[in-house]
Amino acid sequence: MKLKKWSLICIGVMALGLLVKPYFEKDPFLVDIIQNNNPESTSIVTPKITIHIAGAVDHPGVYEVPAHWTTLDLITHIKVHPNANLDKLKLATPLKPNTRITVSKHKPHKNKKNQIPPQITQKININTASEKKLETIPGVGPVTAQRIIKFRQKSGRFNTLKDILQIKGIGPKTLKKIERFIRF
Repeated sequence: MKLKKWSLICIGVMALGLLVKPYFEKDPFLVDIIQNNNPESTSIVTPKITIHIAGAVDHPGVYEVPAHWTTLDLITHIKVHPNANLDKLKLATPLKPNTRITVSKHKPHKNKKNQIPPQITQKININTASEKKLETIPGVGPVTAQRIIKFRQKSGRFNTLKDILQIKGIGPKTLKKIERFIRF
């Protein structure tokens, strides 16, 4: 009976050893600590890799980081700019040695419909503006500016937006585009 009990205990210990063995083989640092069994050398040394971080971060440069880190771990440990576009990064990807990670910036969305071009600070009087001044209106090039001036000389002032439709090259779409930049 005692022999059976001891046999079962030995088999259990060996089975437990076989179950635990793969975990120690995957982490050479733990194997080294257990094999040496030296209390002074029990500090775990984490392997490091070199990463270059650039772009929308406060302190771009080359850093040594733990080898098991992902891109998300790196991003959480450095300070990124508020306009950093983290959607462009694969945050769950493990870091690879000697890799450059560039954090891009969000591009500002410009509402082009309501934006007045920088050269136009106020609406342009279509009845008195020079050719150069008319050319600053989006959608009005040199040819259209000349046609506007010829129309003014021949027919007089523009009084309504419909009057502008008489100029060759200005249709409803162009008129819609330029109407907020002109006055009478």
